[in-house]
Amino acid sequence: MRERSMTVRLPDLGTHFTLTPLNPGNQHRPAVDAGTFGIRPGVYLLRAAQVASPDSSWLRPVPFYLPPVPDAGLQVLHTPPIEMESGDTLWIQVVADATPDSVRLYVQRPGWRGFAVVRMVPLGGDRYGATLPPSVGQPGLLTYAVAVYLNGRAHTFPADELRDPQDWDFSGQKFWHAKLVAAAAPVVLLDPLRDAKRLLLPRLGRGFRFAVEPIPTETPGHWALRTMASGPDPEVQGFVFRTELPTWATHAAECPSLDPFAFAGTGA
Repeated sequence: MRERSMTVRLPDLGTHFTLTPLNPGNQHRPAVDAGTFGIRPGVYLLRAAQVASPDSSWLRPVPFYLPPVPDAGLQVLHTPPIEMESGDTLWIQVVADATPDSVRLYVQRPGWRGFAVVRMVPLGGDRYGATLPPSVGQPGLLTYAVAVYLNGRAHTFPADELRDPQDWDFSGQKFWHAKLVAAAAPVVLLDPLRDAKRLLLPRLGRGFRFAVEPIPTETPGHWALRTMASGPDPEVQGFVFRTELPTWATHAAECPSLDPFAFAGTGA
C-alpha cells in the first residue's frame, strides 16, 4: 500500500497535531511536520496537540463501511487522445505500491524498425507526462508504448510485458495509437466513421424504432450518417450527435479534472 503525502491547514487544529486511526486493522499513526504527514487509506481522528486525549469509549469503530484496498499490482491508466498537436503533453497515470525508478515513452513512426525514447517526468500525484521532440513531432500516425521501471525491471504497457522495447527479445504486439496533427489543422467536430459509437440517441419507444450507421459518400475518404426511423411521428424524434473536441483532450495533463467538451446537434 503506497503512502501519499497530505497537508491539512485548519486554524483551530494548528500545524502540530496527531492522527488516530479509527477503522479496524489500521495501525498507521504518521508523524506530522508543519501540517504535512504520510497518509494511507482509512478513517482518522485529527486532534490538536494541546487537546487532551479523548475517552477511549468514544473511539469506537467507524459507523460506515470502509471497503478494503485491493492489491491490483502495477497498472498504467491511459486513454489515447483523439488527436494531438506537436508540443502537446502526452500523459499517463501510473498506479503502483512504490515510486517507479523511471518512466519512459517509446514512440514509433510508420516504417521505423526501432523506437524514439522520451523520458516521462512526474506531473504530481500518479501522473507522468512527456512532450514529443521535433524528431517525432511531425504530423502523422504515432505508435507508442510506456515502460515503467520498478526495482530495475521494465514493465511495458499496454500489454504489461516484462521486457524493455529495446530488448532484442521484445515481442510486444499491443501498442497505443494516436493521430498527430499540425497546430493549424481544422478541428473536426463530427466524424461519422469515428463517432458512430459515440452518439447520444433517443430512447426506443413503443412502436418507435430507428437505426443509425455510417455510410461512404461519393467523395473518397468521406463518410456520412444515415438514420432510419419508423413508428408514430418519427420526424419529431430528434437525434443528438456528440463528439469530443480533440483540442480539449490534449489539455488533459494541465486540466485533468475537466470533462471533455461535447458538441451536440439534432436532426430528424
